[in-house]
Amino acid sequence: MNYIYTHKEATKAEIAKKLGVSAPTVSRNLEPYINKLVINNGKTGSKLGRKADILEFSNENKIIGIQVENEFIIYGVYNLKQELLFSKKCFFKKFDCIDDLCNQLKESLKDIDKKENVLSTVLGISGYVSKDGFINSSALKINETNIKKVVETIKELFPKSLISFENDANLLAIKEKFYYGKDVKNIVCIYWGKGVGMGLIFGGELYVGKGQAGELGSIITYGDTLEKYIEKAQEEHIIAEWLKLLRNIYYVLQPDKIVMNCQHEKEINKIITRWKELYPDFKDVKIHKSEEISIVEGAAILAIELYLKKITVGIKGEVVY
Repeated sequence: MNYIYTHKEATKAEIAKKLGVSAPTVSRNLEPYINKLVINNGKTGSKLGRKADILEFSNENKIIGIQVENEFIIYGVYNLKQELLFSKKCFFKKFDCIDDLCNQLKESLKDIDKKENVLSTVLGISGYVSKDGFINSSALKINETNIKKVVETIKELFPKSLISFENDANLLAIKEKFYYGKDVKNIVCIYWGKGVGMGLIFGGELYVGKGQAGELGSIITYGDTLEKYIEKAQEEHIIAEWLKLLRNIYYVLQPDKIVMNCQHEKEINKIITRWKELYPDFKDVKIHKSEEISIVEGAAILAIELYLKKITVGIKGEVVY
């Protein structure tokens, strides 16, 4: 299943050869999912011998990625081939408590059709959800709130869906790993919204330390946390602080790539321009600006991976609802 996911389509013979298993083993493992998750999308073009079925994931099943910020949510609906079906950014009329978030989710997601076909949903937040279900965030208004009502809301909308939560910067890193991990093994991903976070890919794998590595917004600068400093500082000082921080990250971590995603369009453009001017010799590392939907895309990738893990080897050890 994972081979079909990463390669988009494959024949049973190809899977058997690449994984070093027998064709009957491949057939036996795929049999429960044929015409459900996996469909036949034609025959190979070989002129010699028997033509093989080309297998790919069905378009009927859906995956949802959601990014939650204080002012808005962005969601994307994908199929199992990681193809975006549609996305939308919805601004809150009111967001002071977990009930407001649940109401916005209900309103935004209610029109998604075939709700029973939604298999997995991942929500990205600025912060983390503890093992006992409480939000730990220095930026979100729902800090220290239990996510039970959010889980119930998603389950009400999509009864068959797995549900999981992940840090927004980590989702940005997961997206970068999925698309560029074969060529780039060490990536620093920074998300600057209401909060500031950093997702780290080291040696091709997501690095979380003891669980919350990358809490960039909590570092101390000028006697305050970075998040609080840039919230009240003037633009020129914010840009100078980011340039200093990025330079330090470059020297300390020596990444192959630095990616920034943020809601502050004017500032990030100035940061990238100044970086090129100040550090022209840092040609091996460029500051890349990712698209607004990148965190949602990372959430969808994780959602697919969690679902495939559930139906193949199981999700023991994962915090999934």
